[in-house]
Amino acid sequence: MRREFKKGQFFGPVRAGRSFSTSWLAAFAASLFLLAQTPAHAADDRFDRSRFDGLGGFQPVSDATYRKECGACHFAYLPGLLPARSWSRVLERLNDHFGESIELNAEVNVRLREYLNANAADKVPERGAAVLLERLDPEKTPMRITQVPHILKMHIVVREVLKSNATAKVRSLANCDSCHQKATEGSFALGDLLVPGVTKVIRPGGAF
Repeated sequence: MRREFKKGQFFGPVRAGRSFSTSWLAAFAASLFLLAQTPAHAADDRFDRSRFDGLGGFQPVSDATYRKECGACHFAYLPGLLPARSWSRVLERLNDHFGESIELNAEVNVRLREYLNANAADKVPERGAAVLLERLDPEKTPMRITQVPHILKMHIVVREVLKSNATAKVRSLANCDSCHQKATEGSFALGDLLVPGVTKVIRPGGAF
């Protein structure tokens, strides 16, 4: 039995807080614009699926069972976004899956476990996955995507935008493809980033 998620359950809630000033938004826009124009070997290149002979970014979801069972309720998170130990922990706690109880038959459970373990961040050669592991304590087992230090750092200002900017059409970080236009393809390059209601697609020489 699959249950639909409330906004932000897997990615963590975007809490209300202090007001978001226009200076923060300007800084957000400027920083993304400058990063989009940095030379080769920048962190953004490593999140671009087309770079490094196709080993940039992350492997797209390739398993039909995983796409069906997990993608039916929320964005089918790419296995390379978390290490294998995290996926194992997630599957061990399906009875309390971020506020929901998930029931899977034994065959499906084994299939998901094998697929996620084989394609997790610490098992694949993709550069994007390697970036996420750089700041992750090997003794830590993140259960949410936003518990991965690099992802958390990269979304600090975005979270402020979502909770404080009335024009932002995305109210949660739960669905990666709401802003990352090629997320399902495994690419998280800044050139394909769009925060609906806040920015246009960022490209070298482009505008917000």
